[in-house]
This record gives sequence, C-alpha cells and structure tokens, in this order.
Amino acid sequence: MLKVRLHHSEKGILKGFKISGHAVSAAKGENILCASVTLLAFACAEKMKKIIADDRLHFLASKGSLEVYVRKPLVRQNELELVDTVLDVLVAGVKLLMKNEDFSNEIEYTDN
Repeated sequence: MLKVRLHHSEKGILKGFKISGHAVSAAKGENILCASVTLLAFACAEKMKKIIADDRLHFLASKGSLEVYVRKPLVRQNELELVDTVLDVLVAGVKLLMKNEDFSNEIEYTDN
C-alpha cells in the first residue's frame, strides 16, 4: 500500500509530505499508480527545492520513500505562497488518484 502523510506546522499550516510504500495492484516497474504518485511527488519536491534553496528544506529520498518538508518557518510571502501552491498540487493529485475505483484501496492518506 502507498502511504501519503502530510506534515503540518504547529499552527496547522501544510509544510510538507512523506510518501512511502508500494501499491500492490501490479508488480514493481509495472504499476501505473506508483509511477503516477512517484512522478507527482518528485516534481513537487524538485519545485520546493528551487523555491527554498537552503537548509530550511528537509529532503530525504530513499528506496521506496520520499520525505520533504519545511524545517523552519518561511517569512517571505512569495515563498509561502509558492510552497502552498506546490503542496496543493500534490494533495489534489493524490486525491484525484484516490477517486479512481481501481486505486481507492491502494492509498493510505493521512492529513494531520
């Protein structure tokens, strides 16, 4: 099962995500759901790295897992807005995939 967990600040602001696991509906390398989520997650992560090009961004990619989140509060309005937009795209993409009846039981989504 794919696990998607959103990270929030103490004030409830979405600040990042962790995606791990594998959808079991097809073998590794043949699973369209895993490919879709992986592409979406890495595209969002790369955009966040361009927005926050310093130690305020935590980025950890390992086999079967990607975790990206803002370590320290962002103070520049343009960074806040851009990161918020990127994370909104990730959330919208995952939710869209979850609406597909073939994938609805393949993703564990946690937003806390």
